[in-house]
Amino acid sequence: MNKESISKINSDPALFCKAYFGLPLHDYQKKIISDCLDCNKVAVRMCRQAGKSTTIAAFCLYWAFFVPNQTIIIVSDTYRAAEHLFQIMKGLVSNAPYISNHITENFVTRMRWDNGSEIKALPTGVDGHTIRGLTAHVLVLEESAFIDDRIVDEVLIPMTAATSGKIIQISTPIGRNHFFDAFKEDSSYAKHHYSWVDAVNAGQLTKEFIEERRKNSSSIAFAREFEALFTESENTAFPWQVVSPTIIFGTKSKMAMASYFRKVLEHREIVLPNDKRLLDQILNQEHRLSKDGHDLYNCPDGENDDILWATLLAAFGTRRAYSDDISYCIVR
Repeated sequence: MNKESISKINSDPALFCKAYFGLPLHDYQKKIISDCLDCNKVAVRMCRQAGKSTTIAAFCLYWAFFVPNQTIIIVSDTYRAAEHLFQIMKGLVSNAPYISNHITENFVTRMRWDNGSEIKALPTGVDGHTIRGLTAHVLVLEESAFIDDRIVDEVLIPMTAATSGKIIQISTPIGRNHFFDAFKEDSSYAKHHYSWVDAVNAGQLTKEFIEERRKNSSSIAFAREFEALFTESENTAFPWQVVSPTIIFGTKSKMAMASYFRKVLEHREIVLPNDKRLLDQILNQEHRLSKDGHDLYNCPDGENDDILWATLLAAFGTRRAYSDDISYCIVR
């Protein structure tokens, strides 16, 4: 390519992604990235499988590549979600030597560039104490609706105070929380809403898939997951602000439940139903240690482990006394 072609590609995120990553962007992804570049606050609610994580991964790579000395922090409520988004970025750059040649460090959840910029993906944990005090030029809240309001207000938003940095919230909606407020109350956000209709029209999803999900989901779940609507009633008996603080399902609680479940299995103290989905999830659950020595449990890519962890939670709840590592636990 000549200098003029390179200059044209580098000035357009859509051309950049297609030329270097082989990633054609849908129109709604182009609009999101455009606002991420031009605005300081962006809120995006999208249906499942519409390309949320890919959109944010592409933006973060583009920004880090062209803007020097930037700290881009991606946060999510779980380590798994943070790692998943980072794996998308690593996948994009793995086949793009022009881009990867400018990366000096490429670890599990950290990527450093030769222009001084850095991308980090971090879980908030239960209370955000492990990430308190960090500073970001760009802060991305991946699956923002599932991050506790208190962590957002006390830990995350202050990260951009010193830099007047960008705040990008992207999620499927749940409850009337900070993510709801970004859409309904805060006029400073550039707002995007894309449902299954947009994804089908773009060729990202098929009508057959949507009809299958509609058939196998409750009307509320479908509206939330695939129409990206806020479904909580104004008169709900159990508002999200009351429910969310009781959700503690992190590394320590999973380790405690997994350890107890293995113990009762080994001692034949539990009887499992002959359910193929449950048995598949048990046998396919993966365990490894993180670099800092923490136990990590994951299912293979493309698989689910919701039934497994619901079973472990039920088994763990039968204990008469257990450690303070877990006091309340809701699986979502």
